[in-house]
Amino acid sequence: MKFKLPEGCGGREESIEAMLKEQNDIAAADLKAIRQIVENFLLEDRGYSRDEIEIDREFDVSTGSGPARSKVDFVVSINGKSLISVKCTPDAIVSHERHALACARLIDCYQVPFAVITDGADAAVLDSVTGKNIGEGLDAIPSRAEAEIRAAQAEFKALAANRVEREKRIVCAFDVMGCSAL
Repeated sequence: MKFKLPEGCGGREESIEAMLKEQNDIAAADLKAIRQIVENFLLEDRGYSRDEIEIDREFDVSTGSGPARSKVDFVVSINGKSLISVKCTPDAIVSHERHALACARLIDCYQVPFAVITDGADAAVLDSVTGKNIGEGLDAIPSRAEAEIRAAQAEFKALAANRVEREKRIVCAFDVMGCSAL
């Protein structure tokens, strides 16, 4: 099968690169809009203050293959403890749940108790220790008042040393595949 490129497109490689760039630009714009929606939701609907929400928390995911860093979109802290890790995606939420869990397990010296993956319209809330889905929809994200109660009940447990490397590899694999924030 032979494809004909539109006039003025140049060569095949040039056209493919232009299409990929356009798709990346669209995804980046979508992600930026989603992040703004989620930030506003956390502040206005869920009742968190700006100083309880950290944006773009970076963390180490270095493995035997060399140094590497990753990040989550938001970390919500209550009384100085990271309680909720939030990853935003313009893609299907379910396909990013494992990535969100791995991030929540690595971003602090303990497993952040709750991992959220959201597209700005829907969300999955996961228990980071067990990996179980404990809520669906944006309203499943704990409000400030609910977070206070959950923080008092949560165990801030360190990830078992024999699992750290595996979780780092999961994060790196998602990041390399372009499944992370752009």
